[in-house]
Amino acid sequence: VDRKLQKGVYSKDLILTLIGMLGEDGANYKALEYTGSTIKNLSMESRFTLSNMAVEAGGKVGLIETDKVAKQYLKEHDRENQFREIRADENANYERNIEISAEELEPVVAVPHSVANVKKISEIKEVKVDQVYIGTCTNGRIEDLRIAAKILKGEHRAKGTRFIVCPASAEVYMQAAK
Repeated sequence: VDRKLQKGVYSKDLILTLIGMLGEDGANYKALEYTGSTIKNLSMESRFTLSNMAVEAGGKVGLIETDKVAKQYLKEHDRENQFREIRADENANYERNIEISAEELEPVVAVPHSVANVKKISEIKEVKVDQVYIGTCTNGRIEDLRIAAKILKGEHRAKGTRFIVCPASAEVYMQAAK
């Protein structure tokens, strides 16, 4: 993935777009490796989203080579001594390479009944939403909560719609409470 994500486009849009291309079993028992300038510029939280959601395409693992961002993250969490350099072999062979131009990505959503049934937000017409859930390992970090708060600022939930926020950890909960 190369270039910069447009305003309003996040790592979740990137991984959902990829899953839409691969299908929910398109990476069965395989590793997904994410590379490119876009990936290098993502926060660790955004990288976690990509890695964690590899399983949604059937993948066994989602890999991103370690770099200064990973090293800084470990340092901030008193785990700097656990840093290990991880990168693909120089002459690694891949089953398939998928190139995505980040600047062309749009906000997307997975619609029923499959995570691979991905639609651009611009294609979605009026839809009754019964429940909104912000949380899990792919949307419950402080970065995610801040993005949601910015989008929702000044808005109210629709009558009859449940709105659930579940921080990914006690640490994120404490940060959000501040």
